Amino acid sequence: MAEYIPELLNELTRIVITTRNDNPSVEEYDKVVIPAWRRCEELRERIKARGGPPTLDEQREVYRLVLTMLRCKAVPEAEIRERLDEALTRSASGAYPIDRRAVEG
Repeated sequence: MAEYIPELLNELTRIVITTRNDNPSVEEYDKVVIPAWRRCEELRERIKARGGPPTLDEQREVYRLVLTMLRCKAVPEAEIRERLDEALTRSASGAYPIDRRAVEG
């Protein structure tokens, strides 16, 4: 079995998938989360087609999109910070270098 190598964009988007939605508004979810998720997928495809690691701007964009989606899902801020911290920490020793300050910036 292959060793798992953390990759920032996967770690970030996995948070969205594995976090429950406590927002009772289906309309708000559809308006915010669905387009943000699609944008993450577009970025993933562009990076895959280009080859190599994502740029800092792409890392920042996915980070911001994930933050937006989690807030829309009504995740408490403390949990958001904890989950993002875990993803960034795992990714620090992952597939490519991460400048955490720059990504969070």
